[in-house]
Amino acid sequence: METYQTLMTSDGSPTLIDPKSGQAMHAREGAASETFYIYGQGYLESRKEDVSHSVCVVGLGMGYIELCILGHWLTSFGSDSLPAIHSYESDIKLRDAFTTWLAGKPNGELDLVLKNVSKNFGLMDRDLKDVALNFYATFQWQIHGALSSDTKAPLKFGLICYDPFSSSANPDLWEEDWLDIFVKNFADIKSVFTTYASNGRLKKVLNKCGFSLKNKIGFGMKRESTLAIRN
Repeated sequence: METYQTLMTSDGSPTLIDPKSGQAMHAREGAASETFYIYGQGYLESRKEDVSHSVCVVGLGMGYIELCILGHWLTSFGSDSLPAIHSYESDIKLRDAFTTWLAGKPNGELDLVLKNVSKNFGLMDRDLKDVALNFYATFQWQIHGALSSDTKAPLKFGLICYDPFSSSANPDLWEEDWLDIFVKNFADIKSVFTTYASNGRLKKVLNKCGFSLKNKIGFGMKRESTLAIRN
C-alpha cells in the first residue's frame, strides 16, 4: 500500500507501519492473534451479554476486526444474529485499498490478512471474502471516514471495537472529552466496549458512563487491555 510499509508479525500475519509516527498498527507479536484476543473475545462477550447485533469499529485499517467478526458470525451464529457493522477510518488510502480489494482488485497484503483470519475459523478464503463483500454490497457493513465531535451516530451500538492508533500518534481520539462524547453518543444502553489500550482517561469515561471494567491482560508487551460491559 502506498506510503505504508508492510511488517510481518510473529504469527505470520502482516501489519502496516504508519509513515507519520513510525508505529506499527498491531502488536509485533501477531496482528491476527491480537485481533482474535482483543476484538474476537469482545464479540463473543457481546453475544453472551445478548446486546444488540450492531458493531462499531473505530479504525478499519486492514480489516482484521471486521473479518474476525464475520468469521465468528459465519461459524457460530448464522443468520439469526446478523450483525450491522459500521467502520470508521480517517485515512482515505486505507479505505480505498480495502473497498477496491473487496471488489476484486489484487492486494497481496489484504489477501494475507484474509488467509490468516480464514484459517483461524477453518474457513475457505473465498467463502469469508464472499460474505464480507455481500455485507458491504447490501449496506449491512458501511465504511465511513474520520470521526469528529460533529459525527452523528447512525445507531446505538451493542459492541464498540476501539482500535485507533495510540495517543501519541492519534491524540484527538484518546482525549477524555472526545471519549466522553463518543461513548455517550455511540454506545447502546446494553453494550460492550473493547480495545487494546488501557489508560486512566478511558477508564474514567467508561466508569462515568456506567460500564463495569473486567480485568483483562493486554496482548504481547502490553500489561493491560480494556473490556467493559454496560448491562
